[in-house]
Amino acid sequence: MFKLPTCPHCNSVYYYKDIKKALKQKENTCNHCKKKFFATNKAGKAIIITADIIIILPLDYFLFSIIPNGPLIPVFIITILLISVSFLLFPFTAKFKKSST
Repeated sequence: MFKLPTCPHCNSVYYYKDIKKALKQKENTCNHCKKKFFATNKAGKAIIITADIIIILPLDYFLFSIIPNGPLIPVFIITILLISVSFLLFPFTAKFKKSST
């Protein structure tokens, strides 16, 4: 199950919209303990994109083999849906690290 990131100082939980906001800023301040921290999710994005490639390419190949000369719209819709779900998962891969100051 997905675990939401917590403050590295006081372990207060950050929710989805707060994580998205924290990722846009370079340095953040905890709402509870008022200490500073950094938010990153570069490694998480790479993992999700790699998983997308591993899942979507074979799935598309399978769908093309089922519908050899048929319409491409079902394949396109399934691919777009899977990519959209991946973008929704990006904040769950965020990591909060203590600030050095």
